[in-house]
Amino acid sequence: MKYSAVRAVVRDTPYMGLDEAQELYSFVLNTKPANCLELGHAHGASSLYIAAAADENGGHLDTVDLETAKDRQPNVETLLEDAGLSERASVYRKKIPIPGF
Repeated sequence: MKYSAVRAVVRDTPYMGLDEAQELYSFVLNTKPANCLELGHAHGASSLYIAAAADENGGHLDTVDLETAKDRQPNVETLLEDAGLSERASVYRKKIPIPGF
């Protein structure tokens, strides 16, 4: 999925600036990893850019956050579904914070 199409889905979702988004998307697009691991997706804006670049390359994203992130609006599942990228990402949730972090 192209960057401009992702940008249209993400719109004003918090926590990812345009410069950061472009850099993240380009990095995944250019390095072509088969698998990406994201720790902490919040609303899922960064997840969408990673999944979109992975879609271009045939890769996959595994993204992990706390269970409470599911209550955010929008959440990562909603953004992935809206972009048609649900198959490019697996979302995992942790019920409690990891001690010491």
